[in-house]
Amino acid sequence: MAKTASAGFDMSTIADIDRDAPDVLPLALFPFRTTGLQGARMIKNARLESVVEIFKDDKMGSGQIDVDSIGTAFGWERNVAHPDFPILRKLASLPSYDMYSLRILLKDNDIQVRDADDLDVSESKKRELADYMREFTEPLIVNIYGGADAQVHSLADLTALFHDPDVEKTRARLTDVAGKLDIPIEQVPVFFNDYSEVFLSVCYYRRCLDGIKPAIIDFFDSIDEINNDWKLRHDRQLLKICEQIRTTINNMTKLLAGRFQTVESSTKAMWSGFNAERFREVEDLIESNHTVMGGVLCALTVKMNAWTTRFPDSGTSGPIKRADFIISDMRQGFETLRNIKTGPTRH
Repeated sequence: MAKTASAGFDMSTIADIDRDAPDVLPLALFPFRTTGLQGARMIKNARLESVVEIFKDDKMGSGQIDVDSIGTAFGWERNVAHPDFPILRKLASLPSYDMYSLRILLKDNDIQVRDADDLDVSESKKRELADYMREFTEPLIVNIYGGADAQVHSLADLTALFHDPDVEKTRARLTDVAGKLDIPIEQVPVFFNDYSEVFLSVCYYRRCLDGIKPAIIDFFDSIDEINNDWKLRHDRQLLKICEQIRTTINNMTKLLAGRFQTVESSTKAMWSGFNAERFREVEDLIESNHTVMGGVLCALTVKMNAWTTRFPDSGTSGPIKRADFIISDMRQGFETLRNIKTGPTRH
């Protein structure tokens, strides 16, 4: 992925919630020539269409512009002649805006960013994922350090051992770890960074799925209510649409569960004769699934967020209003979800 100078732009202006959402892309990440784009976001709307959101607040709502109309909004003479337009078109075609998918998708589409290091989730998200990460850090600590030091509980604690003021002690530790991993000493810090990043991505996707599970359950319960409602149960078209959506969501969640199970099985197998080479095989497996998991979770997140925004609790509105919302909003774009490629994107 190409990288350009940041031109003094303050990336700290990107909100953590935007950086961490699978359906939001802060356009400040890219070196657009149009100043007005730097504070805008590209989002997936309720129909799973990518639009540029110029503003959003509680009073004025959301100011959204479809990509093909962006030139009119910014006074471009012709979209195709403006250098920002083809970049926006490419970004609009991406299936997910989570940072782990973006690292692959932007490179594959030759899209430049201000700084590749900015393609990362926020520090607050990393802290939130700490409990998820223990599944992957504790076995590493046992395999690398033997669990001999009660003060070593995390990957950060383990890494800190290599910054001891005692140079000889640090070198001895590095030599020991490098030997266990079968890599040169200078590659040890790289290994720990890569290990942290790849398993953090798994934790991120798991957290995304866990976050929308309550909404999925509520949505399915609502479909059951519609099926049993005396006014609606004879509407065959409505029931067919509801069942198609339920089937799609079930298939996608099963797909995700299958990917997570594959990662779990491969990770457990990795500890048999563990070294850096075994880890790289698992790393490649995980990264090959990023864009599939990201695309599915992005679409499901958009749909479930739309549902919970309209019906924030199970007692909000009855089956008729919920059925109307399913027909008018929920079913739109589900073809996009069904068409997400389910094979690995990298080998």
